[in-house]
Amino acid sequence: MLKCSTIGFFDGMHSGHQYVLKQLVEVARKSQLSPQVITFSQHPNEILKGMPPKRLTNNRERDSLIHVPIVIYNFENVYKMTAEEFMREISEKSETEILLMGYNQRFGCDQPPHFEDYVEIGRRAGVEVRQLTEFTNGGRPVSSTIIRNMITNGEFNEALPLLGHDYIIIGKVIQGRHIGRKIGYPTANLQVSPDKLLPQNGVYSASAVTEDKKEYKAIVNIGYNPTINKNTERTVEAYLIGFNGNLYEQDMTLYLNKFIRKEEKFANLEDLKTQIGQDIEVL
Repeated sequence: MLKCSTIGFFDGMHSGHQYVLKQLVEVARKSQLSPQVITFSQHPNEILKGMPPKRLTNNRERDSLIHVPIVIYNFENVYKMTAEEFMREISEKSETEILLMGYNQRFGCDQPPHFEDYVEIGRRAGVEVRQLTEFTNGGRPVSSTIIRNMITNGEFNEALPLLGHDYIIIGKVIQGRHIGRKIGYPTANLQVSPDKLLPQNGVYSASAVTEDKKEYKAIVNIGYNPTINKNTERTVEAYLIGFNGNLYEQDMTLYLNKFIRKEEKFANLEDLKTQIGQDIEVL
């Protein structure tokens, strides 16, 4: 079946991306085509500048949020193509009949400057090119860069409405130091992809979904555990309320929905235990 496609990296699958996908599905339905997202396995800046930004979503997290079929290109294999060469690529190999482009989107090594250029290139390749309107959230522009900067600058709660969903962290549960178990709050320590943007150090309200698809309310700590003062690398630890079992070597997905407080160094483990109990009460 021929496709109605859109192209992008979709880091974060934020509210602007969600708007694009909503339009994609609607146009595909009206045109009796199959909706399709064309994306890339690498952030373009990894190839073009050698300095990719930290990711709002790694590929696995991103792809889990795109609820339509996905075609993934290796950016290194296509970035030297002209706009016309890439248009023919997606026409012939990705079976695209209609291409929806963002209001300021450009592609191809030649970067044609005007939308009308892409319309003409598409016509020659047998693709109908349509332009989407700009998306804003309450009058504010939305982009992965804006959200990334807000999260980096400690504006986590303010960034969530622009993101349009909870902040996702997927990782494998690994062995920790078992300090949480000693104070009655055993935590799952997540091994997180190194390209993942972690929010500021602190305590977060979250939901945790285990590998068997069971969901728990959770308290998540991101940081160095200064009370213990032995970590040299940032860790992500989750206490799952009501869970009793072994999660080692299993995948877990965290959905952070609120920043509660900054990470603190307590005088002793008893004070830390008291504070964790207070954190749980605000869930």
